[in-house]
Amino acid sequence: MLGNPPYIRQEELAPAFKNHLKTGYDTAAGTADLYVYFYEQGLRLLAPGGELSFITNNKWLRAGYGQGLRRYLLQPERQLVELLDFGDLPVFPEATTYPNILSVCRAPQAATVRVAELTTLGTDPTRFEAVVEAATTDMPTARLSEEAWSLAAAEQQQLLEKLRGAGTPLGEYVGGKIYNGVKTGFNEAFVIDAATREALIADDPKSVGFIKPFLSGRDVKRYRQPASNTFLLYIDWKFELDKFPAIKTHLLQYQEQLSARSEVKKGNYPWYALERARPEIKAIFEQPKIMIANFSQNAPYTIDKQGYFSNNKTTIIPLNDNFLVGVLNSRPTDFCYKAIGATKANGYYEYLPINLSQLPIPAATPEQQAEIAALVEQVLAAKAAAPTADTTALEQQIDALVAGLYGLTPQETALLTA
Repeated sequence: MLGNPPYIRQEELAPAFKNHLKTGYDTAAGTADLYVYFYEQGLRLLAPGGELSFITNNKWLRAGYGQGLRRYLLQPERQLVELLDFGDLPVFPEATTYPNILSVCRAPQAATVRVAELTTLGTDPTRFEAVVEAATTDMPTARLSEEAWSLAAAEQQQLLEKLRGAGTPLGEYVGGKIYNGVKTGFNEAFVIDAATREALIADDPKSVGFIKPFLSGRDVKRYRQPASNTFLLYIDWKFELDKFPAIKTHLLQYQEQLSARSEVKKGNYPWYALERARPEIKAIFEQPKIMIANFSQNAPYTIDKQGYFSNNKTTIIPLNDNFLVGVLNSRPTDFCYKAIGATKANGYYEYLPINLSQLPIPAATPEQQAEIAALVEQVLAAKAAAPTADTTALEQQIDALVAGLYGLTPQETALLTA
């Protein structure tokens, strides 16, 4: 069976159809693209010994919604034959689709699977088979689990396993306190400029308590105090609109669009409120916290000490912890992230809570934590004085200390940049 299943995001599926998928498929996940279910249905239709080969988006390899599919494919009666990941190569010139090709048989699980992370399509289409052959290797099937799949070479896989075994998962380390940024549901109404802020406060001074400095993902930079001239009207679900006439007048301009939001139609929150704005989240944004841009080529962690709120292209951890920032920004930890994080075009990765929570944080004595924290403080100070300051030497010291916490040998450390 050969195919290219349709890529349809779950938001575009009818509620009745979503319920059918939820109750009828082992691979069901609330955020899964439709192609996930084609894998399961295709395998159901195979005769014993039959083989299925699909080209689809590669997000299922690492995304949380792909966990059910990964588990399904690893059942003893399914034989993984070959898995080719093309990353952001232009397989389809008209669009960046991050394709992969999976071939799987309805047969007993084999000891190995042929895998390849392709970095080129070659220059001669007639020689593509040779390009694939040169890139493929046999990976033990036992290395794959329902967690995110990495197709890295054996020595890098072993390094990844060592790193994972040497630390506490970040989600556990921070007590599950990893949060998405604010999703407004309609930026035009809630994201305002400085002039609008001043006008609202002039009309009603009480407005000031609900106008917060606001960042987008692109404002969050590694080791820099974020800054922006944009503001957010933080209107939670319990906001008493009639008590704040200036804000009410402003929002009434957008009542039609705000009321058209699907969750408002369902009665889940009032038309004038942010889409995700629980009152308890407000206090989390107002305190010092670690901030993470969702899209970056390398580790994008910093600390915000000025009470910024941020959009849903960011993640926050409500801790003022220089040691943790140093560990997260280090090469060993980012090596782990790049093995599980979803890839984007031009060498970017998507830094999301579901993957961040898996990062191993190594044990450290108070003295070791203090040493790393002091170096991070120097980096932060240098970046505060000059955003383009060269802090390479300080960051290399942090990398070396963190590698020591993980127990890496010089040979293993060299693999981090291989």
